[in-house]
Amino acid sequence: MNSLAIFDIDGTLTNTTNVDDACYRAAVAETIGIPLGAIDWTGSPHHSDRGIFDWLHERLGRPLPSDIQVAAARHRLTERLTTAKNDSPEQFTAVEGAPRVFDHLTANGWDVSIATGCWLPSAMIKLAAGAIDVRDIPIACSDDAAARVDIVAISRQRAEAFYGRQFDRVVSIGDGIWDVEAAFALELPFIGVGRGDQETRLRRAGATTLIEDYADLASFTRSLEEARVPGSPERRRRPRRRRQA
Repeated sequence: MNSLAIFDIDGTLTNTTNVDDACYRAAVAETIGIPLGAIDWTGSPHHSDRGIFDWLHERLGRPLPSDIQVAAARHRLTERLTTAKNDSPEQFTAVEGAPRVFDHLTANGWDVSIATGCWLPSAMIKLAAGAIDVRDIPIACSDDAAARVDIVAISRQRAEAFYGRQFDRVVSIGDGIWDVEAAFALELPFIGVGRGDQETRLRRAGATTLIEDYADLASFTRSLEEARVPGSPERRRRPRRRRQA
């Protein structure tokens, strides 16, 4: 059987959700020219760097951002993340076991790709800081699409082209409610990454297989084999305030 594992980044491979949110808010506020406190993406249909950027313009009654504006926001985010990494490297750690997970899966017959709501430069900063080697790993990101479901679909397509085969089993791994929703829409088995309140939210959204980290790689591989398509959530629509990539 040809099998593919598709990974999110923030909160899934790296513990960077908080620093990413802070840097994104500052970069977007500066680019759009509004106060930092006015950056609120509650109600955005797409939880990705590009999706939220577009939605904020719409909410403010402005035209969709130009390529120049998008490039400016992406550049400012990259600068802020680079500075934060240099000043506070402790905010850029890997989820336990994540630096070893790709090699482990490859040795056990799984191919790997990444689907992230990040713009690519910021994704690469966080992966490198977490010592997660993504050379020869197909990546789809917010430079490719705004919608999470499209990013995951593109990641699968790129993996099929890169590895030269169709996949009989594709499992999505993520930590956000939007990751659950994308897996549900694409009818992909899903593994949620989280503990405590985050685990509860993922279960309520329909995730049935959950892990805290990748410390036990053999157990994680079994989870990939056993994971199912998310079930019906308690609430499919809800206020959302956090952006995760």
